[in-house]
Amino acid sequence: MIPIRIAPTVWTVAALLLAAGNLRAADPPSAPDGFGAPVQVGECPSANDVGKFTIGLLASPARFEVSADLLFLQPSSGNLVYATRVNPFPFLAPNWADERVRPGFSPAFNIGARYRFGSGGDVQASWTHLSTDDRASAQGNGTPVVVQGATTGVGMATLLVNGVATQVQVIVPATATFPTQALAPQFLIGPPPPYTNASSLAHFAYDAVNLDAGLWVASGQDVQLRVFAGLQGATIRQSLTTTFTNPDASIAFVDGAQSSFMGVGPRLGLDLHYVAGKLDFLGGLGAATLIGTGHSRLNFFTISPINTAAGLVPNTQFFTTPDTTQVIPALDARLGASYTLPLGNFGSLTCALGYQAAVYFSVINRFTLTEVENPATVQTEGTAAVFVRSAVESQSNFMVHGPFLKFTVQF
Repeated sequence: MIPIRIAPTVWTVAALLLAAGNLRAADPPSAPDGFGAPVQVGECPSANDVGKFTIGLLASPARFEVSADLLFLQPSSGNLVYATRVNPFPFLAPNWADERVRPGFSPAFNIGARYRFGSGGDVQASWTHLSTDDRASAQGNGTPVVVQGATTGVGMATLLVNGVATQVQVIVPATATFPTQALAPQFLIGPPPPYTNASSLAHFAYDAVNLDAGLWVASGQDVQLRVFAGLQGATIRQSLTTTFTNPDASIAFVDGAQSSFMGVGPRLGLDLHYVAGKLDFLGGLGAATLIGTGHSRLNFFTISPINTAAGLVPNTQFFTTPDTTQVIPALDARLGASYTLPLGNFGSLTCALGYQAAVYFSVINRFTLTEVENPATVQTEGTAAVFVRSAVESQSNFMVHGPFLKFTVQF
C-alpha cells in the first residue's frame, strides 16, 4: 500500500507519461527533406517501452534522375612483374629481384540514370569506364665481365672471373662475356642473358554496366536504406608488353602478355544513407557473380644477328589457349557524403564526394613458362628464339579504386 502522501505524486507522473506516449503515437512520422512520409509497416518498442520508432517504405514523388561521376581510379593486379634483375656474380651465388609496373590514378567516368516510383521502389542503370596506360623501365649495369678458360659443353670448368679462379659446372663457350647486372623475363634468368635495358607498357581496359531494381525503406527521418537486385556485365582487359635490349641494341627481345574476360551475372547489394537536412552521409556494398569467357595469349618477337642471317626478321612466336568459361566473384563498395541544392520548381542538384573500390577475383590470366636448357639451345635461348619446356596459366585478382566526384540532377 502506497502512503497517502506519496500516491498523488505517483499518479501524476504516470498520467504525464501516458499522455506523452499517446501524443507520440498520434503524430505521423516526419520524412527527410524532399521525400514523402514513410508508409508504416510496423512499430518496435524500445527496451523500456517508453519510445517507439517506425520502419516503412520511403514514399516520394515519382521523378527521374541523371548522374555523372568524375573518377580517378588506380588499376591493380598480381601479374605486373615485367622483368627480373639478375646479379650473376659471384658466379656460385647469383641473386634476383623482380621489377614491377606500379600503376597510378587515371581519370575515368561513370554515367547513370534512375527512375523513382512514388511507392518507394526504383530502377537504375549505370556504366563505368576506364582505359589507361602505365609505363616502367629499368636499366642494369652493362659493364661486361669476361669469363675465360671454360670447357665448352657440360663439365667442370675453371672460370677466371675478374682474376679469381672458380671451379663450377657450366655450359658456356671457351670465352664468354656476361653483364655484371642483367635484366630478363622471369622465365629467362640463367645463364645471365645479354639484356641490360627493359621498358614496359601496361594497358588496362575496364567497363562495368549495372542494371538493378531497388526498394527504399526508412526509419524516422534520418536513416534510409536501399536494397537492390539486378545484373552486372563487365569487360576486363590487361596487357603487359616489355622490350629488352643489350647494351649496343644489336639484340632486342619483346615479351607481350595479354588477358581478357567478358561476362555477366547477378548482383545484389544495399545502399545506406544518413540524412541530416540537405547533407547525406552514404555508403554502399554490392556483390556479383559473373559468368563469362576468358582468354590469354603470350607473344614473342626477337631481333638478333643470328635471326637476321637466317632470314627471320623478326622471329615471331606466340603461345595461346582456347577460350575458357570462368565464374568470377566480384565485390564493390562506396563511401562518401553529398549535399543537395534545390533548383526551384525544376528539381534539385546533388553533389557527392567519396571513395570507391571494386575487385574481381582470379580474373587475370597469365602464362608461367619454363625454358629448355640443353646444349642445343642454351646459346640461343632468348637471344634468337624461345624454347618452351612447360607452361602453366596463373590467375590473379583485378582491382580498381579511387576517389569520385558525382553530380546528380533530379527532376
